[in-house]
Amino acid sequence: MSTSVRRAWIESSVAVGDGWWIAALIASGCGGAVGSEEALEAKTAELRRSVVAHVDAIAEDTALQRSGHSVVALDRSVYVARGVMDDFTTQTNTFPEDVWRLRTRSAALRELEQRGDQQPGGLSYSCTAADDARGGSLYLFGGAHYLFELDPGFFASLVVSDGLYRFDVSRRRWSLLEPAGARPSARSGCTAQFFDGTLYMFAGISRFFEVNNELWAFQPALGTWAQLTPEGEVPPPRYKPAVALDESAGKIYYYGGLAFGAEGFARIDDFWVYDIATNAFRQLPSGITPVRDQGSMGVVRAPNGKRYVLHVGGDLPTTTSCVGFPQLALATSEIWAFDIEAETWSLLESDGTMPRIEYHAGATVDDRFYFSGGWAEEPDPVRTCRQQWNPSFFELSLRRR
Repeated sequence: MSTSVRRAWIESSVAVGDGWWIAALIASGCGGAVGSEEALEAKTAELRRSVVAHVDAIAEDTALQRSGHSVVALDRSVYVARGVMDDFTTQTNTFPEDVWRLRTRSAALRELEQRGDQQPGGLSYSCTAADDARGGSLYLFGGAHYLFELDPGFFASLVVSDGLYRFDVSRRRWSLLEPAGARPSARSGCTAQFFDGTLYMFAGISRFFEVNNELWAFQPALGTWAQLTPEGEVPPPRYKPAVALDESAGKIYYYGGLAFGAEGFARIDDFWVYDIATNAFRQLPSGITPVRDQGSMGVVRAPNGKRYVLHVGGDLPTTTSCVGFPQLALATSEIWAFDIEAETWSLLESDGTMPRIEYHAGATVDDRFYFSGGWAEEPDPVRTCRQQWNPSFFELSLRRR
């Protein structure tokens, strides 16, 4: 699809976010392509000549069928925690209260035992990060619990957490932390990344649909939160942006997400990098067309030694509504690569078993990106659609042609 056709598609389409709310998600008409259509095609062709995105399904369990979950990497394993299975057909929500581990070298998948009297309950869209100190821990903050979005009691049922929990991986034990001093307000749809002994949390949305662009840092060694004030320009408020940590450079990348205004939730078409050392954001070319959300990101090194930020899947605007729910979005199987050195985006060619997928989550281990959960809409005989849930873990790597 050409850039011009895609831009027209965006401008004529409306989408609604899965998240929690019934408000209309107005798709952005910003486009966001880098340079001309010819230049974008040339950059894409150059990358395609040397690299292909290879995707394989490596493990499967129906218990992985969920959205709003956390996927984090720790010591060559990937962990899945919490989330929600929001079923459009039955119009019910199920909140799994579990933790799963995928050993990436063997593809062994298992549910972990959980101990402790202070465990987080059923929460979706928490922000979770992993720390490798003291045998390894998962830190989970925030999240929400609620009835199905079309239930009349939805808003009264909505509970948004301000709790910070630690899961000791070796002991399989949860504990509720009570940091002294200032702390973030209750929120969901925030992001979290762990770097050099500190958890960095960005953005999120409150129970009253207030989105923010706050940046907080939690240091387990001190047991305290601190709100950071970055130098210069800061990304506009949002929730559920795609996020990726470039650990070798000490930088965090944020793509898109949702804003909230008078017309409801709107897609955000922008791309930012936060430099941890300088405490500063910088806006980068957004590049991906058409704009999308509900995707996942990771930083992966290609065989040529170059590092790329990969954006995987996500949903695109469409005019087809799902059964009983105004979900006007189309899952995509596209994989986009941002060349960190050249600061350009390219659409990658993929092989293997890349699915159409949205509302999934992923993490990077040893230059491979692992993602699970989420779903894609599938047509049914009456020209509406149903959810096709994903029970698999996928492994994505960049390979030479």
